[in-house]
Amino acid sequence: MNAGLFEFFYTRQFGQYDNGHRAMALNLKECHGFVKFGLGLVLRCFFIFWLVKFMGNSESKDKNGYINFDSSIPMSPISGFRPAGEKLYKKPLSEEAKSRKIVKGAFFGVWSMTVPDGPLPVARTGQCYVYDAETESLVIAYGRDFNGNYLNDCWKLDLKNFRWSLINSALLKPRTNVSAVLLNRLMIMFGGSKDTQYFGELHGVDVETGEMIVFDGFDSIASPRMNSQLFVDSHSVYIWSGYDGRTCNDLIHYDIQKQTYTQLPVDMVGRSAASSTPGITKKEFYIFGSAKIDGLVKFCTKDRSFHYVKCTGTEPPTGLCRVAMVVADEFLFVIGGQRSCDYTYVLALDIKRNHWFPFHIKPDGKTVSVEDGRINKSGFFLLPREHSAALGYSNTHRALVSVMGSHIVYPPTIQMIKIGNALGILHLRSDLLDMLMY
Repeated sequence: MNAGLFEFFYTRQFGQYDNGHRAMALNLKECHGFVKFGLGLVLRCFFIFWLVKFMGNSESKDKNGYINFDSSIPMSPISGFRPAGEKLYKKPLSEEAKSRKIVKGAFFGVWSMTVPDGPLPVARTGQCYVYDAETESLVIAYGRDFNGNYLNDCWKLDLKNFRWSLINSALLKPRTNVSAVLLNRLMIMFGGSKDTQYFGELHGVDVETGEMIVFDGFDSIASPRMNSQLFVDSHSVYIWSGYDGRTCNDLIHYDIQKQTYTQLPVDMVGRSAASSTPGITKKEFYIFGSAKIDGLVKFCTKDRSFHYVKCTGTEPPTGLCRVAMVVADEFLFVIGGQRSCDYTYVLALDIKRNHWFPFHIKPDGKTVSVEDGRINKSGFFLLPREHSAALGYSNTHRALVSVMGSHIVYPPTIQMIKIGNALGILHLRSDLLDMLMY
């Protein structure tokens, strides 16, 4: 009952209402506010308790607090594309490390490997790539094979059936560290390197027909370089930073229709080996890594400017170079990158809340096993670290899909992390947090 209602009913009953009664009404109002706050706090605590207690998975019910693995699952690699017993890293495990178990979590992704049927590209690293959400495919080009041979072919991997197809067998001169971005059906590429030589051509390939186009004269606009970041809007491409013996720090806007360019002002420090990926709206691009501070920034094509993304949670090390990253659903995933340690977390950013968190992983026990990665002292399973991999998202399989990268294996494998069940739990958690916020 609020103060106004108290005054109304008291006047109707007793015919008078003085300052003493008004003070009593105000006290009642304060009590009502306190009770309302207390009930709200109790409800919030109940929801948080329910979230922590009951949002696990069926494998999280074991009283010892760890995932139960089927005892029939071998603890050594058994996949057909590697000799039995061969591991990505051959460092021996201590007895303490062998005794570790994967800690349970409310969600997890399942890691696996496979080798597709049909024609296969040469296994490589240093390729450029684009993720085509429209056709659910990954397109790779250029790169360098295990023997150090530079490549200039272009292949597409269908993420629905995991089959490779050749798009173009001979682009420009063989090279590595080319930058790429997708504009409609055109994979636009820029720069690259071969030994100590840098390239500056802007060119593209139609991802459906394989037809190549070269934008003549662009090499006189931007200095030859590698590892630039490319962004696009409806008819333009933006080229930022890169490395040409030093870190570049210019921003060039090129109108593809009019074939005109503009040097734009830039207030962001350049990055020599960062990674980027389109955001949810495709009007913004996330850039991460190769920085001392502020690892994650984004470029918005609407205002043609960079913005720091202030985050909470467990952010990846800002100095990582050549990470694999992709936006899937409402999350930005970052995997691997160049670093001295041999194993890596899978880290995800809740884009809605700008909050980083480790994404729990476990091996499938069929194509990969626990010994293919490492379990750290906290009980997290870590993947073998690699850099320069191509990463996409298969909506059909609800899985992150990675190919190529610094671990050159032939025939080239496809790594998957199925995240469908985890996404369902994360969405439920997000909905509950929204309820608590309002």
